[in-house]
Amino acid sequence: MRFHSQTDAFENGRVMLPKEANWLDEYIRELTTFPGSKHDDQVDSTTQALTWMRTPLPNAGIMRYYQEEYNKKMGIED
Repeated sequence: MRFHSQTDAFENGRVMLPKEANWLDEYIRELTTFPGSKHDDQVDSTTQALTWMRTPLPNAGIMRYYQEEYNKKMGIED
């Protein structure tokens, strides 16, 4: 259920992955075979991170700054 609620982020291109990384094949395999995969740790951490990124933050502090910069880059209006 948690992962399903984040699929729009992937479908709309808001999740960016490197073109090359030693962990990338395993990461993609785990995401694309979930929930039938043997492991789900990366799925859990990915959904938790995406949920956290969508959570409104207080209007102060460094985290708010980075959230605003991300939103600008992605064309997301507050």
